[in-house]
Parts: sequence; C-alpha cells; structure tokens
Amino acid sequence: MAGSPQNMALGWLINKDAMYACPDDENLVQRYVVAVFYYSSIGDEWLQCSAPDDLENPDSIEKANANCNIEDESPDGGGTDAWLTPVSECQWAGLACQRSIGNVLVRIDFGEFV
Repeated sequence: MAGSPQNMALGWLINKDAMYACPDDENLVQRYVVAVFYYSSIGDEWLQCSAPDDLENPDSIEKANANCNIEDESPDGGGTDAWLTPVSECQWAGLACQRSIGNVLVRIDFGEFV
C-alpha cells in the first residue's frame, strides 16, 4: 500500500539506495527488513542516527554519520553509522551482524537513542 513502511522501504531500496543491491544478493532481504523497521518506527524523527537529508550527497551523509553518536562495544561489533547510508546495514547504529556467518543480523539494540 502506498505510504506504508513496506512501500517506503521498497522505494528506498529500488530508487535511492546507493548500495545497488542485486536481486541475488544474500543480504537483500535483511536490508529491506531493517529499512521497513526504520520506516515503521518513524526513523526520520529519531534523535540520533536517522537517515541523511540527502541520500545522494556525500556531505549530507558525512553530517548524518557525525551526528550519530552511538558507541557499541559489544563483542559482535555493532554499527555506528546513520541509517539508510550507502554502507552495509551491519554498519548502521544499533545493529550487529555476525560476520562469520555472512553478515547476518543477530541483534538490534536501540537503548535510549531513538
């Protein structure tokens, strides 16, 4: 449905995601699911680590990452970048992936940053 978190995530994935994931990418579904989570939780209004204002502008991405002050010291190495930026979703703040099994998402930890 137009305007749903699922539709917004799909639109981002197809039209705005600079990672250009291929249909056979092993983490495509995972990337879509966390994007749905972002839109479902109104990520654009998070206090930290929300997506850059301009997903195609390197300065905007750098500013969003600089404003993302989440430090993750977990053993599985959580991410610290702003969401929807053109890096692996495993690098987005609050997400942790296990690299030994193909960067599979193993934890979402938001604490108090949203």
